Amino acid sequence: MTEEARRARVVPLRGERVRVGAAILSEAPAALRSTASFCKKRLDELARIIRHRHGVAALGDNEVSRAYAIFAAHHIREPNRIAQWIDLNIPAMAAGTRDAIVGFAVNEPRKWTADQAGHHLGLHLEERTALAVQTIGACDAGKRRRRAIAEDKKRERDKRNAEARRRRAGAVERGEYLKQASSTAAAASEAGVSARTLQIRRREIADLVILRRFVAPYSYRMIARDGRAKNFTPEPREPRLVTFRISPRSAPVTVDVNELEPLSKQVARAFMDLMRARMRYTDLLAEEQARLERELYAPAKRRGRKPKGAA
Repeated sequence: MTEEARRARVVPLRGERVRVGAAILSEAPAALRSTASFCKKRLDELARIIRHRHGVAALGDNEVSRAYAIFAAHHIREPNRIAQWIDLNIPAMAAGTRDAIVGFAVNEPRKWTADQAGHHLGLHLEERTALAVQTIGACDAGKRRRRAIAEDKKRERDKRNAEARRRRAGAVERGEYLKQASSTAAAASEAGVSARTLQIRRREIADLVILRRFVAPYSYRMIARDGRAKNFTPEPREPRLVTFRISPRSAPVTVDVNELEPLSKQVARAFMDLMRARMRYTDLLAEEQARLERELYAPAKRRGRKPKGAA
């Protein structure tokens, strides 16, 4: 690659490239973020502060109103608009004072940090929070403290959201959980089994109750207590074979009459088989649930080798 081609491929920082295929038509730096929206947001927050402190009445010519005018003038930066803002909000201000504020903001514009703006307006943290001010700091809380407060609020908000998600997922409160655990432990000690064994047995019964509501229509596989799998499937229909000859000299043909039935009869027969199978599954689940409920508080079976001589 030649040096000219290598230089042509350099893209300026935050640049935009216009390409057609492999050809680069132009490269231009991206437009920087305009400060107009930021200044407008600060002016809106200043209007909220003034309305909160003084109401909707016009301001008088004093030190507080001059501080408001200076702050607004450095964010408007246009002489006509600055004079219009002062005449609208502080009509009692003298013309000489107004012209001085306008000339100072136009000739020596100043950029205000959040903390500088907060100290200039005398905005306290409580008032800032109540008015939902974001671009103006507080005179009694610096940037680090405000960041720490915001992190604490976010931590508490995330904690509440996580707790709400756990509640929606079915988790119970800590006090209710301890209450259930104590009642389970008492019932288990009275029955002579461990609390874990009692929990497992109750869970098996709850699972069977759910399965009885939403049992599968075609087959159901249930694991028995002894670990063996029980498969229940609908029994197939017995074939009805018929043998006949098309002609006296043709070979005999054997067909299943079930295959010759109309489609409506086949669908009706299949639906009836399905309903019978569903009823059978429900009965089996009910029997299994009854057995588990009978053995809920039964003593646990001892594991290990049987002693010699035992049957």
